Amino acid sequence: MLYKRNELRKCNKYGIAKVTGGAGGTGRGASIEYEFNFENKLVSSSDIFDGSYRNFLVITESKEKRYFVSFSCSSPAISRVIWDIPVPDTLSYIPKDGWHGIPYGLDK
Repeated sequence: MLYKRNELRKCNKYGIAKVTGGAGGTGRGASIEYEFNFENKLVSSSDIFDGSYRNFLVITESKEKRYFVSFSCSSPAISRVIWDIPVPDTLSYIPKDGWHGIPYGLDK
């Protein structure tokens, strides 16, 4: 996890990810799988959460939803989903190499 944070600090961009699956529950840990496009290629990645009930709900209720994702410039599979900034349904244009920040002031 520390390696992931360091890579994202060096250089990161933003895109939109779609949740494709997840596993786990409230006991041990939970993981969520997602995918996003970068330079016209589909990138698949995953993230691990603690086994809290809140995170279990995030996983079970997130399938097929879209979220912003921050990814490494040098290795896009190193990424993390940004759960607290909703992606508007009307947002359809995504630059093929991603944004340098959350677009259109949506992070404010």
